[in-house]
Amino acid sequence: MFGAETVMIAAGRWQGREAGRAKVFIVGIAGGTGLRLARLLNASSDEVRGLCRRPDQVEALGALGIAATLGDIVQIGERQLADHVLGSDLIVFSAGAGSG
Repeated sequence: MFGAETVMIAAGRWQGREAGRAKVFIVGIAGGTGLRLARLLNASSDEVRGLCRRPDQVEALGALGIAATLGDIVQIGERQLADHVLGSDLIVFSAGAGSG
């Protein structure tokens, strides 16, 4: 399991890149690990989007300026998931990762 310190290290390395703004899609964006990473990347002006299971999570993320799509990774089809991640520079799978 990846804890908060792992997320901070990964985000720090990503933020140190030389390229411009990145488009990041996080599966499990409303969970402990996904949300920590989303906030860090959003604060560094990266474009952060993700998949979450509940409408209230979509709303809460929207209030933070983070775009979320409603969907369940267990039930979503391959084509639908591919459509959601299209155009992303980086895809992070944090569903079930735990909040450390």
